[in-house]
Amino acid sequence: MTSSRRIMNVDDANRFNALYISPVLQRMIKDLLVPHITMLEKMENATELTMIQCTVPRPSSDWWPIYSFKTYACDKVDIRGVLVLTHNYIKSMPPELKMLNDTFKVFADNQISRYNLAENDIETCNAYHLANKMFSDMYVFVVYYINHLQRLQENRRKKLMKACRPNKIKARIELLIYDQYIYSEHQKALRRLKRVTQNACSLFGLAEKLFIE
Repeated sequence: MTSSRRIMNVDDANRFNALYISPVLQRMIKDLLVPHITMLEKMENATELTMIQCTVPRPSSDWWPIYSFKTYACDKVDIRGVLVLTHNYIKSMPPELKMLNDTFKVFADNQISRYNLAENDIETCNAYHLANKMFSDMYVFVVYYINHLQRLQENRRKKLMKACRPNKIKARIELLIYDQYIYSEHQKALRRLKRVTQNACSLFGLAEKLFIE
């Protein structure tokens, strides 16, 4: 026997200790946030540094450290490719998060006012305020990280120009160190963004799936 699939309602939310939201918001989160969890995890897990050559250079050699990064899209790119792939993916998120945040704020304010939650259920009232701040913080973080990616690319471009001059071994080592720094920052940012996205979905009982059987 097959069961009908339905949107989570207030009783479902209470049963799963989730904060109730309207079907419209549930659908928005399913369409806008849930897919990002899978993609961010894929980006985080697939990105890794591979050192191909890192021998000590001879003073007379025009030496370059040879290394590459593996991503979800291709097996061998430089760190600039990693940044471009990341930027191209997350640049669509700010308008989505802004729309989600604005829609949630209207819904939360209506719930708080309609049921006088500030007096009748301060815990739920605070939960709605917390969720609203979480969406706002997500938006701010993504906008910041997009700008940060652009700054990293510009700084790297300057270091690369120095490293491309003949026999600039020190500059090339500095570029390698900077690329490793970018890689570390990139991984931390992806983990943070994935975690806050998971938390947002979990808060409404949507971490794994939208529908309740």
